[in-house]
Amino acid sequence: MSDDDKKLLTMVESIGLQLEPDEDWIPVLLGLKNGERALCTIDPLFLDDGNGKDRLFYGVLPQLILKEKFHEVAIVMTCWMLRLDGQKAGEVDVDNLPIPSQSPDRIEAVVVTVMDSENVKAYIAKITRLEKRAPTLDKWEECPGVEGRISDVILPMLRYVRYPTAPMAAVVATAIAKSRGSDKVFTEEDMPGEFGI
Repeated sequence: MSDDDKKLLTMVESIGLQLEPDEDWIPVLLGLKNGERALCTIDPLFLDDGNGKDRLFYGVLPQLILKEKFHEVAIVMTCWMLRLDGQKAGEVDVDNLPIPSQSPDRIEAVVVTVMDSENVKAYIAKITRLEKRAPTLDKWEECPGVEGRISDVILPMLRYVRYPTAPMAAVVATAIAKSRGSDKVFTEEDMPGEFGI
């Protein structure tokens, strides 16, 4: 874990100390460009259902990254998760798992996803709710192999910000089209001058 990641996780922990017992961490995106950090809060309504999450991760956040030219981002949010101890990723039939928020075995956690143009890392800490005090976080665990809504489009967008070329724009456009259910594959010739969504 890098020193920057340690500082970020310490900041997330300190925010938790300010919360009411039943309050959640506000979802945020921290963006980095030219050595400066920007904090962007995320409306929690985006996280109420799958359609809102799709709009956030395939539309709003990639456009924000492109507009602000962030070359590194961290996304902080709470979630429900299921722990599948002893099972490897390929052994789990994800289509038959219960929705984590509806499972009696659910675990509440804070997830911090850190991305640059080459890497995606996620850290998860279980939330312990206390009756009359701020919630606390267990030890952070690093999660290898992060895939899904967060990395599908945002990672190519960060690559485009770093390498603003027509071939990279084609990769981003293809990722966005795929996220919208299209099989269209864009090529360098499809990209007009300055790429935009």
